[in-house]
Amino acid sequence: MSAEVQAKLLHFLQNQTLIRVGGQTTIQVDVRLIFASNQNLQSLVQAGDFRQDLFYRINVFPVVLPPLRERPEDIQALAELFLNRFSQKFNKPVNSLSADALEQLKTYDWPGNIRELENIIQRAVVLTQSEQTEVNQLPQELRPAPSHIELAPGLVVAENTPLDQLETLWINYTLERCQGNKSQAARELGIDASTLHRKLARLN
Repeated sequence: MSAEVQAKLLHFLQNQTLIRVGGQTTIQVDVRLIFASNQNLQSLVQAGDFRQDLFYRINVFPVVLPPLRERPEDIQALAELFLNRFSQKFNKPVNSLSADALEQLKTYDWPGNIRELENIIQRAVVLTQSEQTEVNQLPQELRPAPSHIELAPGLVVAENTPLDQLETLWINYTLERCQGNKSQAARELGIDASTLHRKLARLN
Protein backbone atom coordinates (compact mmCIF):
# COMPACT_ATOMS: atom_id res chain seq x y z
CA MET A 1 0.00 0.00 0.00
CA SER A 2 1.10 3.52 -0.65
CA ALA A 3 1.77 5.82 2.31
CA GLU A 4 -1.47 7.66 1.53
CA VAL A 5 -3.57 4.48 1.63
CA GLN A 6 -1.85 3.40 4.83
CA ALA A 7 -2.77 6.70 6.46
CA LYS A 8 -6.41 6.35 5.39
CA LEU A 9 -6.57 2.78 6.64
CA LEU A 10 -5.11 3.78 10.01
CA HIS A 11 -7.72 6.55 10.30
CA PHE A 12 -10.50 4.08 9.51
CA LEU A 13 -9.25 1.56 12.08
CA GLN A 14 -9.01 4.18 14.80
CA ASN A 15 -12.37 5.87 14.16
CA GLN A 16 -14.34 3.10 12.41
CA THR A 17 -15.78 5.68 10.05
CA LEU A 18 -15.63 6.14 6.30
CA ILE A 19 -16.99 8.25 3.48
CA ARG A 20 -18.21 6.37 0.42
CA VAL A 21 -16.72 7.25 -2.96
CA GLY A 22 -18.75 10.18 -4.26
CA GLY A 23 -20.40 10.68 -0.86
CA GLN A 24 -20.10 13.49 1.64
CA THR A 25 -21.50 11.92 4.80
CA THR A 26 -19.35 10.14 7.36
CA ILE A 27 -20.64 6.64 8.08
CA GLN A 28 -19.99 4.68 11.26
CA VAL A 29 -19.30 0.96 10.63
CA ASP A 30 -18.82 -2.10 12.81
CA VAL A 31 -16.64 -4.67 11.04
CA ARG A 32 -13.84 -7.12 11.64
CA LEU A 33 -10.88 -7.08 9.29
CA ILE A 34 -8.43 -9.82 8.37
CA PHE A 35 -5.13 -8.66 6.93
CA ALA A 36 -2.86 -10.93 4.88
CA SER A 37 0.62 -10.36 3.56
CA ASN A 38 3.24 -12.51 1.84
CA GLN A 39 5.95 -10.20 3.16
CA ASN A 40 7.42 -9.65 6.62
CA LEU A 41 5.71 -6.48 7.84
CA GLN A 42 8.23 -5.92 10.64
CA SER A 43 11.00 -5.83 8.05
CA LEU A 44 8.96 -3.36 5.98
CA VAL A 45 8.52 -1.18 9.09
CA GLN A 46 12.28 -1.18 9.67
CA ALA A 47 12.84 -0.29 6.00
CA GLY A 48 10.39 2.60 6.27
CA ASP A 49 7.93 1.11 3.77
CA PHE A 50 5.15 0.38 6.25
CA ARG A 51 3.83 2.62 9.02
CA GLN A 52 4.83 1.43 12.48
CA ASP A 53 1.61 2.72 14.07
CA LEU A 54 -0.47 0.86 11.47
CA PHE A 55 1.53 -2.32 12.04
CA TYR A 56 0.85 -2.25 15.79
CA ARG A 57 -2.80 -1.44 15.12
CA ILE A 58 -3.38 -4.50 12.93
CA ASN A 59 -1.00 -6.91 14.69
CA VAL A 60 -3.62 -7.98 17.25
CA PHE A 61 -3.79 -11.73 16.67
CA PRO A 62 -1.11 -12.79 14.18
CA VAL A 63 -1.39 -16.19 12.49
CA VAL A 64 1.72 -17.36 10.67
CA LEU A 65 0.94 -19.74 7.80
CA PRO A 66 4.12 -21.57 6.70
CA PRO A 67 4.67 -22.25 2.98
CA LEU A 68 3.36 -25.55 1.65
CA ARG A 69 6.83 -27.12 1.48
CA GLU A 70 7.04 -26.83 5.29
CA ARG A 71 3.74 -28.64 5.91
CA PRO A 72 3.67 -31.74 3.70
CA GLU A 73 1.01 -33.24 5.99
CA ASP A 74 -1.49 -30.80 4.41
CA ILE A 75 -0.73 -31.74 0.80
CA GLN A 76 -2.98 -34.79 0.56
CA ALA A 77 -6.06 -33.00 1.94
CA LEU A 78 -5.52 -30.01 -0.36
CA ALA A 79 -4.83 -32.20 -3.40
CA GLU A 80 -7.99 -34.23 -2.79
CA LEU A 81 -10.00 -31.03 -2.33
CA PHE A 82 -8.80 -29.68 -5.68
CA LEU A 83 -9.26 -33.10 -7.32
CA ASN A 84 -12.89 -33.18 -6.25
CA ARG A 85 -13.43 -29.58 -7.32
CA PHE A 86 -12.02 -29.98 -10.83
CA SER A 87 -13.51 -33.41 -11.46
CA GLN A 88 -16.92 -31.82 -10.86
CA LYS A 89 -16.05 -28.76 -12.93
CA PHE A 90 -14.95 -30.83 -15.92
CA ASN A 91 -17.55 -33.55 -15.33
CA LYS A 92 -14.95 -36.31 -15.10
CA PRO A 93 -15.06 -39.38 -12.81
CA VAL A 94 -11.60 -38.75 -11.33
CA ASN A 95 -11.87 -39.52 -7.63
CA SER A 96 -8.42 -40.41 -6.32
CA LEU A 97 -4.65 -40.06 -6.62
CA SER A 98 -2.43 -43.10 -6.93
CA ALA A 99 0.01 -43.74 -4.08
CA ASP A 100 2.95 -42.92 -6.37
CA ALA A 101 1.38 -39.65 -7.53
CA LEU A 102 0.65 -38.62 -3.95
CA GLU A 103 4.21 -39.44 -2.92
CA GLN A 104 5.58 -37.18 -5.66
CA LEU A 105 3.30 -34.35 -4.53
CA LYS A 106 4.57 -34.73 -0.96
CA THR A 107 8.26 -34.68 -1.92
CA TYR A 108 8.04 -31.69 -4.31
CA ASP A 109 9.37 -28.31 -3.06
CA TRP A 110 6.31 -26.19 -4.16
CA PRO A 111 7.95 -22.87 -5.03
CA GLY A 112 4.51 -21.67 -6.22
CA ASN A 113 2.83 -22.73 -2.97
CA ILE A 114 -0.87 -23.73 -2.88
CA ARG A 115 -1.70 -21.97 -6.17
CA GLU A 116 0.85 -24.19 -7.94
CA LEU A 117 -0.68 -27.30 -6.35
CA GLU A 118 -4.14 -26.20 -7.49
CA ASN A 119 -2.95 -25.66 -11.07
CA ILE A 120 -1.14 -29.01 -11.17
CA ILE A 121 -4.20 -30.91 -9.95
CA GLN A 122 -6.37 -29.10 -12.51
CA ARG A 123 -3.96 -30.17 -15.28
CA ALA A 124 -3.91 -33.74 -13.97
CA VAL A 125 -7.72 -33.97 -13.98
CA VAL A 126 -7.81 -32.75 -17.58
CA LEU A 127 -5.27 -35.42 -18.63
CA THR A 128 -6.65 -38.32 -16.58
CA GLN A 129 -8.78 -40.77 -18.56
CA SER A 130 -9.71 -43.06 -15.66
CA GLU A 131 -10.91 -42.73 -12.07
CA GLN A 132 -7.39 -42.37 -10.68
CA THR A 133 -4.66 -39.85 -11.41
CA GLU A 134 -1.25 -41.43 -11.99
CA VAL A 135 2.30 -40.07 -11.91
CA ASN A 136 2.40 -39.65 -15.70
CA GLN A 137 -0.40 -37.07 -15.45
CA LEU A 138 1.85 -34.86 -13.29
CA PRO A 139 4.30 -32.34 -14.81
CA GLN A 140 7.75 -33.66 -15.62
CA GLU A 141 9.40 -31.74 -12.77
CA LEU A 142 7.34 -33.72 -10.26
CA ARG A 143 8.12 -37.13 -11.68
CA PRO A 144 11.04 -39.18 -10.32
CA ALA A 145 14.09 -39.11 -12.53
CA PRO A 146 14.53 -42.55 -14.08
CA SER A 147 17.75 -44.24 -13.03
CA HIS A 148 17.40 -46.89 -15.77
CA ILE A 149 16.03 -46.85 -19.29
CA GLU A 150 14.53 -49.81 -21.14
CA LEU A 151 15.83 -49.60 -24.72
CA ALA A 152 13.99 -52.73 -25.77
CA PRO A 153 12.23 -55.65 -24.06
CA GLY A 154 14.81 -57.20 -21.78
CA LEU A 155 17.47 -54.54 -22.47
CA VAL A 156 17.66 -52.13 -19.54
CA VAL A 157 20.59 -49.73 -19.14
CA ALA A 158 21.61 -47.11 -16.62
CA GLU A 159 20.69 -43.55 -17.59
CA ASN A 160 24.36 -42.44 -17.73
CA THR A 161 25.70 -45.41 -19.75
CA PRO A 162 28.55 -44.26 -22.09
CA LEU A 163 27.98 -44.41 -25.85
CA ASP A 164 30.55 -47.15 -26.52
CA GLN A 165 28.90 -49.39 -23.93
CA LEU A 166 25.50 -48.72 -25.45
CA GLU A 167 26.83 -49.80 -28.84
CA THR A 168 28.22 -53.01 -27.35
CA LEU A 169 24.97 -53.79 -25.56
CA TRP A 170 22.92 -53.13 -28.69
CA ILE A 171 25.14 -55.29 -30.91
CA ASN A 172 24.99 -58.18 -28.45
CA TYR A 173 21.24 -57.74 -28.05
CA THR A 174 20.73 -57.80 -31.83
CA LEU A 175 22.96 -60.85 -32.25
CA GLU A 176 21.05 -62.69 -29.56
CA ARG A 177 17.75 -61.76 -31.16
CA CYS A 178 19.09 -63.02 -34.52
CA GLN A 179 20.25 -66.23 -32.85
CA GLY A 180 23.90 -65.53 -33.71
CA ASN A 181 23.30 -64.93 -37.43
CA LYS A 182 25.82 -62.15 -38.10
CA SER A 183 24.61 -61.36 -41.61
CA GLN A 184 21.04 -60.85 -40.39
CA ALA A 185 22.26 -58.87 -37.37
CA ALA A 186 24.33 -56.58 -39.63
CA ARG A 187 21.27 -55.90 -41.79
CA GLU A 188 19.15 -55.04 -38.75
CA LEU A 189 21.91 -52.81 -37.39
CA GLY A 190 22.11 -50.99 -40.71
CA ILE A 191 25.78 -51.81 -41.29
CA ASP A 192 27.60 -54.22 -43.61
CA ALA A 193 28.88 -57.55 -42.39
CA SER A 194 32.55 -56.50 -42.49
CA THR A 195 31.84 -53.54 -40.22
CA LEU A 196 30.07 -55.82 -37.76
CA HIS A 197 33.04 -58.23 -37.80
CA ARG A 198 35.45 -55.37 -37.05
CA LYS A 199 33.30 -54.19 -34.14
CA LEU A 200 33.06 -57.71 -32.75
CA ALA A 201 36.82 -58.16 -33.06
CA ARG A 202 37.35 -54.92 -31.17
CA LEU A 203 34.98 -56.06 -28.44
CA ASN A 204 36.86 -59.33 -28.05
